[in-house]
Amino acid sequence: MTNVTKVIRPFFEKYVNRSSVESTVLSGALFNVMPRSGLTEQVHNNLSNIPNVTVYKRDEMPERFHYSKPKHRLGEITALPDVEGHIISGATTNAQYDNKGNHGWDNTLPSMQAIFMARGPSFNENVQIDSLNNVDIYHIACHILKLNPNPYATAGSLANLTSLFSLVKNDTTSSTFVPSSSTTQSIFASSSSTIQRFTTSTNSACCLCSIHILTE
Repeated sequence: MTNVTKVIRPFFEKYVNRSSVESTVLSGALFNVMPRSGLTEQVHNNLSNIPNVTVYKRDEMPERFHYSKPKHRLGEITALPDVEGHIISGATTNAQYDNKGNHGWDNTLPSMQAIFMARGPSFNENVQIDSLNNVDIYHIACHILKLNPNPYATAGSLANLTSLFSLVKNDTTSSTFVPSSSTTQSIFASSSSTIQRFTTSTNSACCLCSIHILTE
């Protein structure tokens, strides 16, 4: 979560001809666009002229965002403002739009990171790790609930998080232990608390709250 200190406007009215676009989804922190057939390059080039905004085609989306699959959930083009910048319509006045904070920007930014704490019989005590991906939390929940993860949930893994668990082997969720190069790199023990504490990097477009707590 971070403060919103600037507004990027006008947006659609200045840079894109509405007749070249089928649909749009505007959420402040990002903007999804579905151009009409054959006009993707044109719309992409026009949007790329907006200052302080990075524009991605769907197949160019950085892997760290975990935001390109499944394809039907986002537009052909995504515009992402710089941190603390919101894209809003020229028809919306500043008085109408008084949002002071938001999330959803580049997940490498420190302001997009969160804190995760968990405790219960499934977890080892006094364990601390440097970081994990937000998309791993789904697999952690499946593991402690002994549920099979959705086969379409391709993002996330428990591959580098097994030291968190008191019982590593779990036949119902063994498929979640898939090698991953994007999870934690360093794990160390601490005797100061019985709660597992670790900072998470928000590696999904739908960023979660700043604090996540799992208890059993």
